[in-house]
Amino acid sequence: MAADENNAFDELMAQMGVRRLESGSKSPRAKGRRGRPQKAAPPTRAMRDAMVKASAPASPPAPAQPPAPAAPGVDVEQLRAELRRARSAAQEARDRADATEAERARLAEANAVLDAERRGLQRRLQAALGDAPVPMPSLAEAFKARGVLGEHEAGKALVALVEARRTGSLLSLLEASDGEALASFLDDRVALHCGGDACPAVPGRAVIRVPKARCEVCAGSDIQRSVRRFVDACLLTGQRHVIVVGGSPRYHRQLRTLVQHHRLTLELVPGNVRRNARQARSDLARADVVIVWGGSMLDHAVADLYRDGPARVLRIPNRGIGRMLELAAAAIDGPPASEA
Repeated sequence: MAADENNAFDELMAQMGVRRLESGSKSPRAKGRRGRPQKAAPPTRAMRDAMVKASAPASPPAPAQPPAPAAPGVDVEQLRAELRRARSAAQEARDRADATEAERARLAEANAVLDAERRGLQRRLQAALGDAPVPMPSLAEAFKARGVLGEHEAGKALVALVEARRTGSLLSLLEASDGEALASFLDDRVALHCGGDACPAVPGRAVIRVPKARCEVCAGSDIQRSVRRFVDACLLTGQRHVIVVGGSPRYHRQLRTLVQHHRLTLELVPGNVRRNARQARSDLARADVVIVWGGSMLDHAVADLYRDGPARVLRIPNRGIGRMLELAAAAIDGPPASEA
């Protein structure tokens, strides 16, 4: 034990920069007065504590703590299945609510139609009895009575009715005081358009997006091809002067833009303008072919004026410009016997 303590003491002294003198070495300080070597001073308490600490074995590392037990796993698939069931139930509830709302709206519209029929029967009864019928208020007057003032608020009211799916109920309550004026307004201001890139636009009109087959411009066909076929049919058969009877002014502007050829004269007669027999005979006398465009805006009295004459008369019932030109081209290429 003493040897171990000496070794530890030497190591500690070496770390402190102190070296033990070798035995037999002479040092003037190691000798006393009479030349005898003096004994080394005993180590202090601090030195002993340092030696004990240096000679003590290193403490073993603390044992590693075992990992905490993992939390019980969550069944993700079960949660997903529950989420799918909840979504399905919510969708079924929405479908039932939509079906209920649709049925309620259908019943409301049916009730409105019955009310309109009842009012019509009442007015006819009053007319048969000689009583003066009660004048029907206009939609603007009805809006004003309800507190909807001005065109801006009336437009908002119409948009709100459309968004609330009340258009059918509103239409069943309305009656036009002038059917021809209403038809002319709708023909001139509303356009059914497919929205295709190759289909010419209809500026200045309220556009209703419809499938191509119902498009009033192309009717689902290549309108440029229809125009070329019509022009070629007219030129190949010698029909240089063509008069189209029927259609609104806006349709006429579009038709005039589409059908252009320096050897072809296209004359357009609006369908909402009154014509007399003399004017009709003049049209038939100077034209090579007259197209009575029956599917568009056309007064029956005007259409009846174009029956017989020197010109070929083609009656085209289709409303779309493209389809009308296709049918007219086919008729011009065909036999002239049974067209009128």
